[in-house]
Amino acid sequence: MELEIIHNLYEFANFNRSLGNHDEFDILFKRCYRHLKEELDRRESSPKESSPEFKNDLIQLTKKVLELKETQLTMQEKLIWLGSKIGGRGGFWFPSDRFYFVDSPELGCDTSNQRDLVFHEDVPDTKKEGDLRGQVHQEQEHQQALESINGLRLDKTEDNTPDIDWSLEGFETLRQNGSDCSFVSSLISMMSSGFDISDLITKGKHRFGVTFHLNGCTRYVVVDSFIPELSVKSRNKKLLWPAIVEKAYTKLFEGSNFANDMYLLSGWIPEYVPIRYLTRERRLEIYEMFKKNEVRIGLGTFDESHDFAIVNIEIEPDASDVVFTVVDPRESYNGKFKLKSLNDYEVLYVCHNPLRFSFITQQILMNTNTREVWSKPQFTVQCDEATTIWCLMERFLTGKNASTPKEGSINVHWKHGKDRIYSLSNCARGTANNSRFHLSKFAAQKGHSTLCVDSDIRSIVSLTLYSTSKISLCKAKDEKSTEVIRSSWSLSNSGGSYLHPTFCENPTYELIVPDNSRVDIALESCHEAEVTVFKEEISDKNMVYSPTYSRNVYHEDVLLLGTRFILVPSTYDPGQTGGFSMAIRHDSGIKLRELSTRLGLFVKTERGDNFPRFALTTSRRSSMRIRARLSETNTNTMTITQFRNRNDTETTASSHLPNNGEFHLQDAFHGSEFELHLEGHYLIDFPLISSQLCAATVEVGSDHPFELQIL
Repeated sequence: MELEIIHNLYEFANFNRSLGNHDEFDILFKRCYRHLKEELDRRESSPKESSPEFKNDLIQLTKKVLELKETQLTMQEKLIWLGSKIGGRGGFWFPSDRFYFVDSPELGCDTSNQRDLVFHEDVPDTKKEGDLRGQVHQEQEHQQALESINGLRLDKTEDNTPDIDWSLEGFETLRQNGSDCSFVSSLISMMSSGFDISDLITKGKHRFGVTFHLNGCTRYVVVDSFIPELSVKSRNKKLLWPAIVEKAYTKLFEGSNFANDMYLLSGWIPEYVPIRYLTRERRLEIYEMFKKNEVRIGLGTFDESHDFAIVNIEIEPDASDVVFTVVDPRESYNGKFKLKSLNDYEVLYVCHNPLRFSFITQQILMNTNTREVWSKPQFTVQCDEATTIWCLMERFLTGKNASTPKEGSINVHWKHGKDRIYSLSNCARGTANNSRFHLSKFAAQKGHSTLCVDSDIRSIVSLTLYSTSKISLCKAKDEKSTEVIRSSWSLSNSGGSYLHPTFCENPTYELIVPDNSRVDIALESCHEAEVTVFKEEISDKNMVYSPTYSRNVYHEDVLLLGTRFILVPSTYDPGQTGGFSMAIRHDSGIKLRELSTRLGLFVKTERGDNFPRFALTTSRRSSMRIRARLSETNTNTMTITQFRNRNDTETTASSHLPNNGEFHLQDAFHGSEFELHLEGHYLIDFPLISSQLCAATVEVGSDHPFELQIL
């Protein structure tokens, strides 16, 4: 059996293990191990059939397969393997390894169905416009090329290897009329700097492997030896290896842009500079970096997937500005021209050489679309000295539409210190974009800094930091403990801010802390919201701090003088619905629980003006919750008196009621709530009302039927 097929079984076993498909993993592992054992037994019985190199490869692969059962994938490794399913054309492109197979007759590859390397004859150069004889000559040559549609076979050497020129000769005349000219532009740009792209190719006799930088690592793409008619061409007819690289590229993408393709080929750091921000100072800076081979640049047009390569930059004689030498890969072999102004174009792609940086570190993460800042992926960076750190995020391309990432923005936030970030308001931040790559640059101080990855879509992201000084990167840990409440406002419990009388209808929580404690309070929601904190009970005088409403609330280092506090998360306006998350960060033990604001299964509300009085009747002894609110805030007394029957005016003793039926309203405007056990007929009154303009609202709830009416 082909060693390559066994290796593919090994890869799919790892892929299924990363997905948690343990049954499928066991099946693939057993198949892989069985085939390896058969191959080893066969080679042992016929030692002359195998070279020492092949036996060594076989043994190495056996060791890798056996390690599958003995080791566990780390989270980083799982995410790398999950990034192997790319696009709908070829399916899976696994992480490249030092141990990989392309093809070899000795490995038992079936080459009967493999086509030899075929390249269709190129169309001659375009003649000058207006030259009639040149146009006729071109049409005749083009017709001959169409008649030879089956292509011409290249000469073969004695060992049947295609006659390919693996040099760079003729790269400057590469051209392509297809949808991937941005890729060809990146090829031209890299080769003009002396970068030998052919080193990315593992050469087989009938197949080729191409190594790309993609989805957090280098990945291997295998192609056969047939080159389509529309492949990239050069005046050097034997310069065929760019077409091999292009074929591997088209297995992944239908089109992209210059910066993305440069990263794919070389791992150079992509940066997008809109032309409107390209100042003279920035152009001169790019010129200096270009001359040092620190950057390669391309020019984005307004035509999708059509980009130009900039192969040279010259300074003007008076050193006032620069001139760009541009190559358009869609034009003829002479598609080179110079530009002084770039105002007619969209973006300048600036790709930075990673060798500029002495220290590079990477983390792979699963990004979530949660609103909770404290739940977003966060990392601690340690610097030996103050330095500028470049942060590159690459969103993994997965699924059928791999050419473009899912719609949604991504950004990174940064602050000094090692504590986790609970609010983004006091952080430095990059410029959010919805592209595949996001580059930010931060001035980091000596010591620890924390960065937070912020995105509104769920995706796998590679986070790579570049620095000229020593740095380390690890997941951020919190030295304090955090209690989190996740709940929501509904129509029945969205009472609005403290300015509204319905404030007490909001979700309410009790917080018990050691005396004189300090806590951090955060709230995330889709509305303008706040967490209002009261000591012991809800009232103006017990409010710990003045509320300020925003979408991302964070109160740091709040001093709580006492032990029991009431927390009320609320929207600014009543009736706003949606979820919220509240986090309490502390360094000492606390207790946090929800207080019920539910009045009961049966709820009735009555409102009255002009010295209102209310009649309450219940036929059986029931637990009842009574909430009273007054529009006149200087009145703070409510009385509940029991009558012998509904139509009688004679009262009975109220000694069974707390305080003989007299209740103090701590907060008349927002209302006070009392839980009582009642049976019979009762009068609810507010005897100290001093104004006929005062209105009273009474809400009564119970799990048993009752009657409430205004008198």
